[in-house]
Amino acid sequence: MKRRTSTLLCVAAAALVLAATAACGGTDVKKTTSSGGTLTIQGDAGNPTLVENFNPFASTALHGNLLIYEPLEIPSPIDGTYTPFLATGFKFTDPTTLVYTLRSNVKWSDGQPFTADDVVFTFDLLKKYPALDSKGIWAQVADVTSSGNSVTVTFKSPNVPFAAIVAQVPIVSKHVWSTVADPTKYADTKPIGTGPFTLDTFAPTEYKLKTRPPRNWM
Repeated sequence: MKRRTSTLLCVAAAALVLAATAACGGTDVKKTTSSGGTLTIQGDAGNPTLVENFNPFASTALHGNLLIYEPLEIPSPIDGTYTPFLATGFKFTDPTTLVYTLRSNVKWSDGQPFTADDVVFTFDLLKKYPALDSKGIWAQVADVTSSGNSVTVTFKSPNVPFAAIVAQVPIVSKHVWSTVADPTKYADTKPIGTGPFTLDTFAPTEYKLKTRPPRNWM
């Protein structure tokens, strides 16, 4: 178990640094270290003062939100294969209908169960607040519905490649975000996610993420 946690920390730290490098001016990662299940992220030399924002849809969000909020799947940029996260897999039942099967027994970091309603809510949130929809999901998608542990995405026209964009939308919790007055201005300073980390402490010069208890599907 210790080896598994250590490996996760190393991978997470590497992913965080890569994300910051890829982002335009990624200003919240100067140094990332891990110790005892805690990941410490420091601001960079050009912008040492961090602004606390973990809203996964905000362009100014801290990169640590990548380890707190999870998507359905992540496609490989090398060979196009998908790594499952909140979904165990997907299939096109016809050229415009994409169906995801969701994992069972997943919980948010506050202990509430993750359900298909959370996925539908997330996509509806992007529809209601277009400023959050930076990937243009609703320019291609006509509807998102759920039934049991499956979510169906209906496209306006056949667009199989766009499944890669849909799969990577960070999923947020309905029970938390439905109470947010304006998600476009929400800093999300107490993020509740399904990911392997939660926010531990925050200071203007650095913040710390701590690992959640191991999950049986990680």
